[in-house]
Amino acid sequence: MRLAGEHRQVKILQAISFFSLETGGGVIASVQGLARALVRDGHEVTLLTTDFRLDEAYLATLGGVNLVVLRNYFSFADRPGLVPSVIPWLERELGRYDVIHLHEIRSFICLALYHAARKQGVPYIIDAHGGAIPKTYVTMKRFLDALYGRRILRYAAQVVSETEHGIDEYRRQGVPREKISVIYPPFPMELPESLEPGSFRKRYGIGDERIVAFMGRINKIKRLDFLIDAFARLSASKPDVVLVIIGADDGDQHRLKRQAASLGIARKVIFTGFLAGAAKEAALGDIDLMVIPSEYEQGLPRPAIEALLRWKPVILCRGTGAAVMADQLSAAYLVGFGNVDELAMQMEFVLDNHAEVKVGLTKSRVNVINELSPENGVKQYTALYQRCIRSQDHLDK
Repeated sequence: MRLAGEHRQVKILQAISFFSLETGGGVIASVQGLARALVRDGHEVTLLTTDFRLDEAYLATLGGVNLVVLRNYFSFADRPGLVPSVIPWLERELGRYDVIHLHEIRSFICLALYHAARKQGVPYIIDAHGGAIPKTYVTMKRFLDALYGRRILRYAAQVVSETEHGIDEYRRQGVPREKISVIYPPFPMELPESLEPGSFRKRYGIGDERIVAFMGRINKIKRLDFLIDAFARLSASKPDVVLVIIGADDGDQHRLKRQAASLGIARKVIFTGFLAGAAKEAALGDIDLMVIPSEYEQGLPRPAIEALLRWKPVILCRGTGAAVMADQLSAAYLVGFGNVDELAMQMEFVLDNHAEVKVGLTKSRVNVINELSPENGVKQYTALYQRCIRSQDHLDK
């Protein structure tokens, strides 16, 4: 057996075909946080990725993690395409690992790992990060699922869902319930040094207005049109508010700007583009409220966690995995998706009741820190890895 004891070092190959915060957002942050936490816990971790939009600065934060960056050829659907060098690399190197942790389903690297893992008898787990059921590029992804995606899921030793909400997505793809583990994704709780308050406001010409913010990719599935409609209703009764949309344009920004203009609030809606490092920290320090209006979030979104850790309240939509987790952790105010009046009223309540909101934030922060800490997540992932390795060893005998 590969594991002689409960605390023996595990050799883990983590794989994702791109490593860019701007492109992958919270998924990439989750991969980074887990890899670092596993290394701190004494395990050997290798990250296998490609040079597609590679974020070298963020890659440099993976201290102690072994890095394998392969060349990508072409791309489609805004994701990496062909990575032929992964095939000989896996033939040479895969046998030295105890377990594979895939962070996606539909990629060349994923398909190559599936074949190599079955050939060499290395167990793999899949962490789809809310992507088990296609939500963008639906026709193409359904074709890929029929071609190989469901097969990859079927032969996984285990799949990971961030919340109970995600179990149904895996079941719809044919994964039996006994193969689905629910693990909250670990999140780094250390905060960078705080910046001087007001620097973000000064940069974007915002005075004393209260700031409602969204942070994430500007994509249709984030449903920012819902937020803009509700903000227009809020600003009609409260002129001292602005809406700041922080994130890279993923195809929907032009439409949203037209919507804001048609509602007469174009001057109150600010698009900053993607922010990272000190610029993002300045934004988180100056906002008053974080709203994530998406109807598809499986787990608590990274911007929501970052806001809570900085004592900023959060609003999410009911009926999502994010809402399930937020309800369990008392981590956010919840509204019905598409209910413009309810969202407008909830934003108004949060902005106008600072003392009451602050009391709730105290409980929210404690719950988030206790449940989503890297140490807590690593224990659960390590137990899962060990279970999969023992199961493979039994099959190999």
